[in-house]
Amino acid sequence: MFRTKQINNIFLTIFFCLLCISFTKAQPLKGNVITGTVTDSISGEVLPYVNIIVASKSIGTMTDFDGKYELRSNETIKQLKVSCVGYNTAIINVDQKQ
Repeated sequence: MFRTKQINNIFLTIFFCLLCISFTKAQPLKGNVITGTVTDSISGEVLPYVNIIVASKSIGTMTDFDGKYELRSNETIKQLKVSCVGYNTAIINVDQKQ
């Protein structure tokens, strides 16, 4: 009986820790927001599931089925690294004026 209570207490502690972490990660970032659509440069077709990563950072996202993406960061974003299976990886400079 005592062993079962210990296991339940450990489980509850881990559960609440994970719950707290999920709430802190789920809060939206304020600051820079970059949105766009990724298309094939030759055919013009939208490209779903393309990886978009802030160059030299570990922040990124993926395009949806319609090739659209939204990337949020508290820091200024200067370059994006865009990669997709079957395509060359591209480094895109971000225009801060828009």
